Amino acid sequence: MANHTVEATVTIDVKELEQLIRHAVRDEIAKLVRNQPNIFYLEPETPLYRDMRTIARMKKRSKVRVYSRQEAFSG
Repeated sequence: MANHTVEATVTIDVKELEQLIRHAVRDEIAKLVRNQPNIFYLEPETPLYRDMRTIARMKKRSKVRVYSRQEAFSG
Protein backbone atom coordinates (compact mmCIF):
# COMPACT_ATOMS: atom_id res chain seq x y z
CA MET A 1 0.00 0.00 0.00
CA ALA A 2 1.48 3.36 -1.04
CA ASN A 3 1.63 6.37 1.23
CA HIS A 4 0.70 9.67 -0.35
CA THR A 5 1.24 13.12 1.06
CA VAL A 6 -1.02 15.93 0.00
CA GLU A 7 0.04 19.52 0.56
CA ALA A 8 -2.60 22.20 0.70
CA THR A 9 -2.01 25.86 0.01
CA VAL A 10 -4.16 28.50 1.66
CA THR A 11 -4.04 32.13 0.66
CA ILE A 12 -5.28 34.76 3.10
CA ASP A 13 -4.76 38.47 3.21
CA VAL A 14 -2.68 40.19 5.88
CA LYS A 15 -5.75 41.40 7.80
CA GLU A 16 -7.08 37.83 8.07
CA LEU A 17 -3.65 36.60 9.16
CA GLU A 18 -3.48 39.32 11.82
CA GLN A 19 -6.90 38.29 13.16
CA LEU A 20 -5.85 34.63 13.21
CA ILE A 21 -2.66 35.45 15.14
CA ARG A 22 -4.54 37.68 17.61
CA HIS A 23 -7.06 34.90 18.23
CA ALA A 24 -4.35 32.30 18.80
CA VAL A 25 -2.39 34.57 21.14
CA ARG A 26 -5.53 35.51 23.10
CA ASP A 27 -6.45 31.84 23.52
CA GLU A 28 -2.95 30.88 24.66
CA ILE A 29 -2.74 33.75 27.14
CA ALA A 30 -6.18 32.89 28.54
CA LYS A 31 -5.14 29.25 28.95
CA LEU A 32 -1.91 30.25 30.65
CA VAL A 33 -3.66 32.60 33.06
CA ARG A 34 -6.21 29.91 33.97
CA ASN A 35 -3.51 27.33 34.63
CA GLN A 36 -0.97 29.63 36.31
CA PRO A 37 -2.81 32.69 37.63
CA ASN A 38 0.26 34.23 39.33
CA ILE A 39 2.55 34.04 36.32
CA PHE A 40 2.16 37.71 35.37
CA TYR A 41 3.33 39.14 38.66
CA LEU A 42 6.18 41.55 38.03
CA GLU A 43 8.75 42.19 40.71
CA PRO A 44 9.06 45.93 41.37
CA GLU A 45 12.15 47.54 39.89
CA THR A 46 12.67 44.91 37.20
CA PRO A 47 13.14 46.32 33.68
CA LEU A 48 9.70 45.20 32.49
CA TYR A 49 8.02 46.61 35.62
CA ARG A 50 9.74 49.95 35.04
CA ASP A 51 8.70 49.93 31.38
CA MET A 52 5.07 49.22 32.29
CA ARG A 53 5.15 51.97 34.91
CA THR A 54 6.55 54.40 32.31
CA ILE A 55 3.81 53.44 29.83
CA ALA A 56 1.15 53.99 32.53
CA ARG A 57 2.55 57.45 33.27
CA MET A 58 2.68 58.34 29.58
CA LYS A 59 -0.94 57.22 29.22
CA LYS A 60 -2.00 59.50 32.07
CA ARG A 61 -0.31 62.45 30.31
CA SER A 62 -1.85 61.46 26.94
CA LYS A 63 1.63 60.92 25.49
CA VAL A 64 0.72 57.41 24.37
CA ARG A 65 -2.52 55.63 23.52
CA VAL A 66 -3.06 52.23 25.10
CA TYR A 67 -5.48 50.01 23.20
CA SER A 68 -8.44 48.53 25.01
CA ARG A 69 -8.72 44.76 25.24
CA GLN A 70 -11.44 44.85 22.59
CA GLU A 71 -9.31 46.91 20.19
CA ALA A 72 -6.20 44.82 20.76
CA PHE A 73 -7.78 41.41 20.27
CA SER A 74 -10.56 41.96 17.75
CA GLY A 75 -8.45 43.39 14.97
